[in-house]
Amino acid sequence: MSRRLLNIAQERKTTLNDLRLNAAGTLVTGSAVIKGILSEPAGFNASVTTTVFQVESLISSLPLDLLREHGLEFLKTSEVGGPIKLVSLRISGNPDREQPVTVQGEVELLGDHAVIGSKRVPLSEVRGLLRFDTDRIGIERLTGKYGEAQAISGRGEISHLTEAPELYLAVKGIVSAPELAAIVARFAPPPVLPNGPGGLSGLAGEAGATVLLAGSLEHLEDLDVEWELDARAIGFADPRVGFPLSQVYGKVHSISHGIAFEQMTGLLGKTALTVNGNIRYPQQEKILYDFTAAGRGDANELLIMLGGAVPATTIVDGTTEFKASLSGPADLLRVTGNLDLTQTGVVSGDGWGKVKGVTSDAEFALHLISPNRVRLDRVFFE
Repeated sequence: MSRRLLNIAQERKTTLNDLRLNAAGTLVTGSAVIKGILSEPAGFNASVTTTVFQVESLISSLPLDLLREHGLEFLKTSEVGGPIKLVSLRISGNPDREQPVTVQGEVELLGDHAVIGSKRVPLSEVRGLLRFDTDRIGIERLTGKYGEAQAISGRGEISHLTEAPELYLAVKGIVSAPELAAIVARFAPPPVLPNGPGGLSGLAGEAGATVLLAGSLEHLEDLDVEWELDARAIGFADPRVGFPLSQVYGKVHSISHGIAFEQMTGLLGKTALTVNGNIRYPQQEKILYDFTAAGRGDANELLIMLGGAVPATTIVDGTTEFKASLSGPADLLRVTGNLDLTQTGVVSGDGWGKVKGVTSDAEFALHLISPNRVRLDRVFFE
């Protein structure tokens, strides 16, 4: 072939317009351009879109070995399903380039579902936009439900698709108090909620939630998870505490093997308090509590909390301010602190007492052995 004919062959291209294909219940439409079909190397460009189709029909058609090779086996094991739409797909190829084939496109999620993790937690009503570019998928405008927790916005990416896919995802949402109890029961050590969420009553309120997920898609159980909750009027009753908690506000966030509480405010019975501290659950060890609390409350109620009961022959009224620290394992919590008894009035059956308005303080140390058993180690009045 002469040089002139070779140049003509290299410059010639074939254009395919209005391509239509029915496959797996969806209509695929698009166009393609093939360049240099009579010579080497040849190049091509193609662009397609689809109508809405069920993603499970696509996944079921893919060989398991292919998914496993790219770390995407979870698409089958997680029962992924629901409607999606291929908004656009652009494929181009040129063997002369460092990246011989490039793929770009957008997929719209239209209310999909799956189950994830060893607990088989359901994901539902998942909507969002996936933007993919050869070795990366961007995740935008993600919404949906995790169990009954509502995700209101999320974004992230899946990188290294052709090697070992890595996920990074940031999600914001809203969690109701009952669902929050279910999540705690699902993942925290059993002693945190030994009777599950059913062990709590009067659950009310909600929390704003922020969750960060990062790690390999090949090992979903080992994803790094960081989270933070912004409590809004949370309330519940736990028989281990003895008094209901209500109107709880503040920050709670994850730490290594535990949970941290920052400026949590609320009511314990009638007592207003502010709490800071953490609960840690080291592997193979007892759960450890470490808290500081301060507040003001009904004097009679506070004495019941500290001493378990007030003698029937003793009358206590007024208010008491307090500061206390609580630490140790759940079955032997040590509590130390002091009480400002200035606005507390006490009258005992044998005639002694204290009038409200007289400056008085008390320091104490005790152990909470169980909800109904307190060991008073020391008390000092001034």
